[in-house]
Amino acid sequence: MTPDSQSGRVQPSVVRRLGGIPLDRWGRFAVLLLALGLFLAALLAERLNDRYSAELQRQAVAAQATVLRDRLAINLGGDIQLVQGLVALIAAEPELDAARFAHAARAILAGRTRLRNVAAAPDMVIRLIYPLEGNTAALGLDLRSRPDQASAADQARRDRQAVLNGPIQLVQGGCGFAARFPVHVERPGAEERFWGLVSALIDCEQLYRDSGLLETGTTLEVAMRGRDGDPDSDVFFGRAGIFDEDPVLIELPLPHGSWRIAAIPYGGWPAHAANVWTLRLALLIVLLLVLLPAMALARTASTTRALSQRTAEALSLTEATLEATDNGILVIDLAGRVVSSNQRVIDMWRIPHALLETGDDAQILTHVIDQLADPEPFVRKVRELYEHPDASSRDTLLFRDGRVFARFSHPQRVGSAVVGRAWSFLDVTDQTRAEQNVRELSRQLSEELERSEQQRYLLQCLLSAIPDAVWMKDPQGVFLSCNPEFAQMLGQDVDRIIGTSDDDYFPPEVAEAFRADDRRAAESTTPIRCEEWIDYVSDARRVLWATVKAAVRAEDGRLLGVLGIARDITSQHTVLTELEEARNAALQASEAKSRFLAHMSHELRTPLNAIIGFSQMLDMGALDPLTAQQQTAVSHIRDSGRHLLELINDILDLARIQSGQSELNLDAIPLDPLIDEVMALSRPAADGRRICIDRGGEAGLHVYADRTRLRQVLLNLTSNAIKYNRLGGRVTIDVEPAGEWVRIRVSDTGAGIDESLREEIFQPFQRLGAEKTAIEGTGIGLIICKHLIEAMGGNIDFDSVTGQGSRFWFELRAVHPEPAVRRPTVTTLQDGLDGQLHGCVLYVEDNPVNLAVMEHLFERLPGVEFLNAIDGETAMARLTERRPDLVLMDINLPGMSGIEILRWIRDHPHLHDIPVIAVSANAIPETIQASLEADFQAYITKPFEVDQLLAQLRAYLGAPRPD
Repeated sequence: MTPDSQSGRVQPSVVRRLGGIPLDRWGRFAVLLLALGLFLAALLAERLNDRYSAELQRQAVAAQATVLRDRLAINLGGDIQLVQGLVALIAAEPELDAARFAHAARAILAGRTRLRNVAAAPDMVIRLIYPLEGNTAALGLDLRSRPDQASAADQARRDRQAVLNGPIQLVQGGCGFAARFPVHVERPGAEERFWGLVSALIDCEQLYRDSGLLETGTTLEVAMRGRDGDPDSDVFFGRAGIFDEDPVLIELPLPHGSWRIAAIPYGGWPAHAANVWTLRLALLIVLLLVLLPAMALARTASTTRALSQRTAEALSLTEATLEATDNGILVIDLAGRVVSSNQRVIDMWRIPHALLETGDDAQILTHVIDQLADPEPFVRKVRELYEHPDASSRDTLLFRDGRVFARFSHPQRVGSAVVGRAWSFLDVTDQTRAEQNVRELSRQLSEELERSEQQRYLLQCLLSAIPDAVWMKDPQGVFLSCNPEFAQMLGQDVDRIIGTSDDDYFPPEVAEAFRADDRRAAESTTPIRCEEWIDYVSDARRVLWATVKAAVRAEDGRLLGVLGIARDITSQHTVLTELEEARNAALQASEAKSRFLAHMSHELRTPLNAIIGFSQMLDMGALDPLTAQQQTAVSHIRDSGRHLLELINDILDLARIQSGQSELNLDAIPLDPLIDEVMALSRPAADGRRICIDRGGEAGLHVYADRTRLRQVLLNLTSNAIKYNRLGGRVTIDVEPAGEWVRIRVSDTGAGIDESLREEIFQPFQRLGAEKTAIEGTGIGLIICKHLIEAMGGNIDFDSVTGQGSRFWFELRAVHPEPAVRRPTVTTLQDGLDGQLHGCVLYVEDNPVNLAVMEHLFERLPGVEFLNAIDGETAMARLTERRPDLVLMDINLPGMSGIEILRWIRDHPHLHDIPVIAVSANAIPETIQASLEADFQAYITKPFEVDQLLAQLRAYLGAPRPD
């Protein structure tokens, strides 16, 4: 500083040049540095803002893409779950037919689904498809024969999970995804069996639309890749270039593989944040505030102008709001003048434009009041409110034309001073009418609920009166109702059971079994029935229930629940079990008895075969000639043997009849030829005792009977009438109708039967003293007759007069058949040992005595070569060495049985046509029938009659052999 030469003060120029730089330069430099710093800070802030905005936008895009992915997963998973339900049905019912498949598939495709069709391919061949229309060409298609389908089909089978292929272009237009599901069927005690595949076609466009991919106005641009489940394959939806624009990537897992979803904002990622200009403006404002303090005054003025403008905008917005509201608004000052109103109040009160232009508030008020149904309350309320300016009110106005307004009134204040009143009117005509309708519906609903409650009470009383257990569940398995019998099983009150399920009372596996039955009943069109053992929850007792379950549906077919009814059949089951055990025991006893009788028959017939056989040959002179005394002895031996054979046959016959094993072939039987046959068969015995046999009564009658058994009864009664008659007596067989019956009587002129012996006459082995005489008999013939007649639906009895004779009679139901053509009877001639038989016979027999009888017989047949074998091995060797013309085969042989040897013969290429006749002591009908069914040409029981055997020999050896 330099002092002034006159005053000594420092000069201003010196101060400005302090330090060598003027102060304005420092200021400008500082401002420049500050501006540069603020500019760099602004660039950094903008860069950080862009990065933060980009991250937020990626998060928003990821969130929206996740929603799209979840929609795709839900829709796709829902369709797959529907088809897997069908897969479960096929696994439970692998033999389901086309109707059952169509019913299940129709239920799947009936809801909101993207499925176009469903097909089932057992063993990889499409056999079932729904709907058939437009898809019949696919039936019979072998998936393994199509290269484009074989790989996916094999993959589904190999991986035991669903495989999704596509999208594929469809012949009928559009595209679709093909889903293939393997079906495995469980087999008890064995591994699962691969049944085949279930294929489903999912509509691409419908899937995209339902998932929101095709919505217009979306802010995202989306692309997807992953054809056939390979996320790295080509793009099948959207623009492929999206994957090159730094998209948000999300994986959508599939049953096998996945899809990759790429998403970017519509139009691409922005270069800067959306608020970049806002940020730049803010930074600029900050810069201006720092650099130019004077801008604060200008900004203050600008702010004032902006506030004024906003105030004007707010007033304009308020007016627009008043015009847009549904309420009619009217503002009146304390003097009663209209200050403001909206068009709605004019329209509601129907104020004419001409009246409105007059500005006469009194005329307008009169116009308003004239529209009211009762103006007095309106005027009174207006007066009250003006007398009390601070009061508010709400009431309802009723119009003459039926309209209804809600009226609201509030004081209008400026600060705390009341300057007027605002009236608001709302047309509530529709709401009032709706409320009236609701009240009416509520009244009707109350009445209906009361009736429903009465019906529910009556139903509950009915259920309580039913002795069976009754319950009903909703489709989710929750109990809706039950009766006390069912509640007793669970040990709970009825009210506490409602709202619970089987899981609350039973183990998981039992509850699941009940649910499976419920599902089966819900799917069935008819009630299902089953028997199941139930453990009572209340007292742990175990009972057997006969259960019936049926689906309950609404009128539109919607499933309401499953109704179940069960009855305790434990006691019936116990009785049936005991009866079954008793029956089995009886069958075992009967079988043991049959085996015993068969064994005894065989053991008795074997020696009788020798006795009767040799006696016949002795009697026929087949051996050395006999003296008269020897001839008599042989006759006694033969007759005794035949008597013993008859006794054995009768015992076996009685045993079969008593055990119920005797089969009857009932038919219309003419009596005349049958009686003639019986008389012809009985005449030799009658002639031996000089007894005359004749018949009487009506001719041409028919009865409903078994011809063989009826012949047996007539022969037995006629034989008795001859045996127990006097020498030179008479036997009469007569027939007469008796209403719906026919009575057949056999009368004799013997000694008669005392009345005291009536109860004993039809007892087995009861001969009434005849066993002390020379009259032969077994004592079981009459009991056999009684059983046979009763088995044929008839009855038998007798009348007798001591010293005059007896008359046995029986009745059978009469029938009237159509006339039949009479056919001649063919009889076999008995030619005797005339030497006309030729050929070779092999006899297989292990019993030496029976073999000796047969050898003696064939010695009288010089034209027949006789071979023998004692067992199966020897027989096969004989047959191989020398082919016979006939084989006589015993059944019971050591080692191989006769039936086994017969099978070997029938299977032999050179011996299969040899006739084989069974010769056995086993006379059980079942054994005879089984032998004939095994392809024996005939069955001869031992002991046999020589004439019977000769008849068979003539049938196969009668033709002369060629030289």
